[in-house]
Amino acid sequence: MIQLLIEGVGSFWLPCSLTVLVPGLAVFAASRKESFKAVLAFLVALVVFAWFPLSGRGPALPDPLIALAFLAGGVLLLVPLIRRIDIVSMAGGILVAWATASLWQPCVGEHFGVLLNELPARGLSGFILLGLYLAGLTLPLAMLTAAAELVPGPIRSLAGAPLAALGGSILVLATVGVAFGFHDRLLEQLFVWSL
Repeated sequence: MIQLLIEGVGSFWLPCSLTVLVPGLAVFAASRKESFKAVLAFLVALVVFAWFPLSGRGPALPDPLIALAFLAGGVLLLVPLIRRIDIVSMAGGILVAWATASLWQPCVGEHFGVLLNELPARGLSGFILLGLYLAGLTLPLAMLTAAAELVPGPIRSLAGAPLAALGGSILVLATVGVAFGFHDRLLEQLFVWSL
């Protein structure tokens, strides 16, 4: 079990992990003051939505729905700019996680490769082990989110609008990339760079 967590941490440095980390960063940036709850929702939903297709229990979203999930997630994350509603930011994080899990092509190390082969037969233990791997992979994102909670309120307020613009821009690019089919070549190239 610990090997999967360590392998996940090691995968953080591989370009193929950007498929997970960039949308997670967008959720962090776009959600501003609700970043802790939005990122937590993103991380939990990522495990759930990645487990279904990887375990053979359900399909990944088709491309048009991936684009729609990125767009809707971005709108929900940015809506609280006017009125702060935690549940809206959490729903945005969940939608972005669903789209992200549907695009994710995992970087496969020795232990994670074994898990992927056994995942359809593992049931709940496979879900937990996938969660450990993804916890390692997204550990820097979780640490960034936790560190942001320590930043004083006035400083966070000043950084809020630029961060929201960054997060929103990333999600718009993801939406456009998937809607027009640019994501396939990018994902292939990230995977090649990871070898």
